[in-house]
Amino acid sequence: MKKDHRSHRSPLRDFIEGLGNFLKFVMDDLVGKPRAGEKSKYNFSWYVVAWIDVLGQSKKLETFDEIPTTKEEEAAFLEKARETFGVVANFRKRILELHNLLTRKIPLPESLKGKLIPQQLAIYEKYAMTDVQVQFICDSAILKISLLHGKASPLPSLDSLISQLAIIQLAHLGVGRPLRGSISLGVCAELGENDLYGQAVSRAHMLESKVADYPRIVIDETLLEYLNFCDAITASDQERKLIRHLTGSIRAGLIRDSDGRLILSYLGQKFKQMYGDQPSFQQAIQGAGDFISSEIEKYQVAKDEEMLYRYIRLRDYFKGQGCWAKPA
Repeated sequence: MKKDHRSHRSPLRDFIEGLGNFLKFVMDDLVGKPRAGEKSKYNFSWYVVAWIDVLGQSKKLETFDEIPTTKEEEAAFLEKARETFGVVANFRKRILELHNLLTRKIPLPESLKGKLIPQQLAIYEKYAMTDVQVQFICDSAILKISLLHGKASPLPSLDSLISQLAIIQLAHLGVGRPLRGSISLGVCAELGENDLYGQAVSRAHMLESKVADYPRIVIDETLLEYLNFCDAITASDQERKLIRHLTGSIRAGLIRDSDGRLILSYLGQKFKQMYGDQPSFQQAIQGAGDFISSEIEKYQVAKDEEMLYRYIRLRDYFKGQGCWAKPA
């Protein structure tokens, strides 16, 4: 009778062979081509993606050494945690609160109910919904809009996105929490639940990290191309007027910066008309002015030319929009 060697196999040997089988499975899956008639499991679409980053978190996270073991260590630890974990948690909370506030169906005015003909009602339904989705990566937020032109137009969502970002940018500057970001377009797909991947995400991250430089939100030029595309869509006269209104509203929230880059103008006339008469607007302007002035003074003393230049540019933007407030 033959001896069964399987009962004497080493557990390590089984483990190594298991890893080998898993490696082969992964490689086969990565290089495998779809079989004839097999459809992609991903739904590809053009997306608009905004990437918004809370500045300064990486350096602050590196100040953590160990988990505290004494009351004195705990107090210092919690202070660091408030400036890192607390700041990012609050940033995410505010993004979600504003998202919930602005992502909604625009109600039909009472004066129009029962008076619209079917064609007019169809136009209303097409442009009544805003749908901006959100996901988070570390200390960054990704706000995303699918550009599928189906039953609902993406233009109201894009206009809502611009407004969301303007409020978030100014509010955070007003309390000394600078943000930097970008908006881009490209082909993307959801790899999983709320897990977007693709050109727009990659491009937006590149613009935020490599181009934006100082606390501002840089806009990819392809956004203007998309707005021009929308303006040229074949539609009824009523729908064309609505399209032009929305694309005009989106363009009104943008401006050319001193370096020629297209940026979100959160202090521009569009947003001054929306909330410029609110006390909170003046409070944010004053708070931002105090913060920017303190950062300029700090980097002058430290002789950090790179950071100094960034905040001088930010001050110049405020001055250019007639919103510079001297330190209180």
